[in-house]
Amino acid sequence: MEETVVLGADPVRDDDLTAWSGLAPSEQASVAAPAQPEAWDPGPIPSTAEPAMVSIGDQGDFFTNDYQGSEYDDHFVEPSSGGRDMQAAIITGVGLLALAIIAVTLGPLLALGLIVIVVALSAGEFFNALRLAGYQPATLLGLAGSVAMPLAVYFRGTQAVMLVMALSIVFGLLWFLAGVSTDTPVMNLGVTLLGITYVGVLGSFGAAMLQLANSAGNESAGTGMLLAAIVVTVAYDVGGFFAGRSFGRTPLASVSPNKTLEGLIGGGIACVVAAVVVFGMVGGFDPWDVSDGRILNAVMLGVVGAILAPLGDLGESLMKRDLGIKDMGSVLPGHGGFLDRFDALLFVLPGVYYLSLGLFF
Repeated sequence: MEETVVLGADPVRDDDLTAWSGLAPSEQASVAAPAQPEAWDPGPIPSTAEPAMVSIGDQGDFFTNDYQGSEYDDHFVEPSSGGRDMQAAIITGVGLLALAIIAVTLGPLLALGLIVIVVALSAGEFFNALRLAGYQPATLLGLAGSVAMPLAVYFRGTQAVMLVMALSIVFGLLWFLAGVSTDTPVMNLGVTLLGITYVGVLGSFGAAMLQLANSAGNESAGTGMLLAAIVVTVAYDVGGFFAGRSFGRTPLASVSPNKTLEGLIGGGIACVVAAVVVFGMVGGFDPWDVSDGRILNAVMLGVVGAILAPLGDLGESLMKRDLGIKDMGSVLPGHGGFLDRFDALLFVLPGVYYLSLGLFF
């Protein structure tokens, strides 16, 4: 029987091909299916998801951190102050205060050395915390820029800040261009410069106090300004802690759930009282020991501390919450790291510097 060819018929369906597959090889050869044109294969469908630039949250291999882990999520809450080792915290706090007073009273060079050490340790903790959170900052460059900041300010004045920052940006770009690190250079250079600015620039205001007094021919005024910043910061920490622990009921900010409005008020009152008692009544601390209007000057000093100290405290809490850690370090028993202890002072230093500049220079 002659085979009838129907033009325009539909292509053979899959089930028809399945039926043909049962024929013997000779039969398949004698009745071959009409050749079909090759279909164009466009390849796999491209993914619309953006490539992952960096995985934030992976634990780095630079150091380890006891607080890093899956338990830190969006509902991270700092442990209550009742869980602190109070004896260790008090002993450490008293020791740090005594060391600071001794260094400050022995002269500007020793005070500068203390500032450089604190800045170096605090910057190291900050860059280590960034690495643990998954960032890859230029740690060596960041440490060099942070430490160079107070030294440059002491010997060259506050205009040296712009020079150190400019060099940090230039060498930071060279750092990534040279391939020392190749991961997301914009973001990682950004966090490196954040560390230099946050720790180095703010900490260098302590050196700026010493330099300002030296240029005016009165070395004791520089250490007096530095001591004033330390006193009001310690007063805020102590007053805020005990007021919050005794009367705290109203949460202050979500970034630090254990801080309360009552603690903030208590710390502010403690700042003003300490400034008035130490510098307004006791006296003997140049340049705050003045005969005319010294009580008013001391009150202004206390107000500056009451405003800036909690901002520094909350600012660091914000960064720690974002990084998913409890403390920046664990060097100081009962306090965490150096940056945890000096976070408020970093904000108080520029405030006291400019207040002193306006009142006495």
